[in-house]
Amino acid sequence: MDAAKPETDLYTHTLANTSKPQELLQVILDVIRCTYEPEVFGSWSLNGNPSFICDALGDGPSKITYSSSVMKVADDFSCQYSQLIKPTLMDQGFSPASKSTAFVIVSSHRDNLSLSLIDSLAKVLGSETNVTNVHVGQCYDKTLTGVMKVSVMVVSKY
Repeated sequence: MDAAKPETDLYTHTLANTSKPQELLQVILDVIRCTYEPEVFGSWSLNGNPSFICDALGDGPSKITYSSSVMKVADDFSCQYSQLIKPTLMDQGFSPASKSTAFVIVSSHRDNLSLSLIDSLAKVLGSETNVTNVHVGQCYDKTLTGVMKVSVMVVSKY
């Protein structure tokens, strides 16, 4: 065993950008919650496949940008993306032209979450950027009636 080489990759280099530490913490907590959400739509989502994140990080040098925000259920996600999420990602160095994988975690009351909502989130991210894969997960939170918390983490290759 080579003493200079660590036994595991912690990917700490990808978290060098911590311009918004509260949002980073919220995104990480949402990833953990999504991973252990007991009720999921299916095995295809991020909920059933946390290895999607490791796969995206482990494929060469990468950078993580992130955003966590709250929106009303009735609001259009494309507006939320263009007015709040995209500028936050861009401020952290995200380039829409870079090859990226996006992870979106939506937390809300059960009545607010649907497959069509998840599909629309993925379509917005896919059409606005060079994101090659969008993985969406959901978390049920009975206290979030009328609003959704949307956490986005983008892993970009450079």
